[in-house]
Amino acid sequence: MRWASALIASSCRFKLNDLEFNLCPLLNKPGTELDISFSQLTPPTNTSYRYTLGLGTPIQRDVTLPADLQCEEGTYLCLVVLNTRPNHPSEPARYLQVVPIATTTSLNPKAKLLEKALPGDLHEPMQLTLHGGLYNGLSQKAAFIFHCDHAIEEPSSPQFSWQFNGTHTFSWRTSHACPLNFPHGSPSQPIEDQPDPDPPARPPPDPDADNPPHRGSSHLALFYVLMCASVIYILLRYILPSHSRSRHISSFQSFMTLRRGRRKPAKSFRPPAESLVQWAEEEQLDDYEIDDSTPLTPTFKRAFTASSQYGSAG
Repeated sequence: MRWASALIASSCRFKLNDLEFNLCPLLNKPGTELDISFSQLTPPTNTSYRYTLGLGTPIQRDVTLPADLQCEEGTYLCLVVLNTRPNHPSEPARYLQVVPIATTTSLNPKAKLLEKALPGDLHEPMQLTLHGGLYNGLSQKAAFIFHCDHAIEEPSSPQFSWQFNGTHTFSWRTSHACPLNFPHGSPSQPIEDQPDPDPPARPPPDPDADNPPHRGSSHLALFYVLMCASVIYILLRYILPSHSRSRHISSFQSFMTLRRGRRKPAKSFRPPAESLVQWAEEEQLDDYEIDDSTPLTPTFKRAFTASSQYGSAG
């Protein structure tokens, strides 16, 4: 973030990076207060947030309210959070929070220039930060982002942007945020890069937002690719072949069961002639004269033993 130190005197005129600004028409209105309010549905209740900003002087305390239901004396910016039940309109609002954000004890106003929101912008936005609040042991600060707008109708007012970790941020479009020493329509010079001594707290990024990949994304992607490749290899190498073999074995068993069901009884068994010749040679039956041209016809007895005759030629 680019920034420039501010020279803020007792008045609301100051210089930033050789640019002159005058916020007195906005901030130097003693006795004037601005209310920045919005609500949020929190079923079954409704929660409202009311920021009160004192312009030039601290906000006035309400003598009709107890002290613990309003910010302390000397507060420039105070947040009050109220809660109501829409189904019970007769019930009074309940105070959930009373937060002093900027106080005279340590106001310490600081201004700096930010980077242009769009390349076509003529001027950088200006940020004014107010300090001094303390709530639940957490330091508070208010950051007003002023945008130069020559066409807006004055008096203008700020709009709430976001709140996180003690930083309350507002956007304020106004013609009084335009540099005095530049003619209307003239761009300002780019500011130099310098460290920010008072950075506001930033809300955590949205995990669903389109953010650029971080440095370790390529390694993580490679890891996922290798994991997927390993799973595919295991499937192809072990699981799918085993499943295929199981199907083949099951088919073979079914085939053999069907074949056994179709086999003829043992009495109709007729071995081939070649087997008979081989068996005869193994038994050394020299008395047989085997003519290769004449097929052997086996003769079976009631009990088939090793001494049984295998048959005769002719």
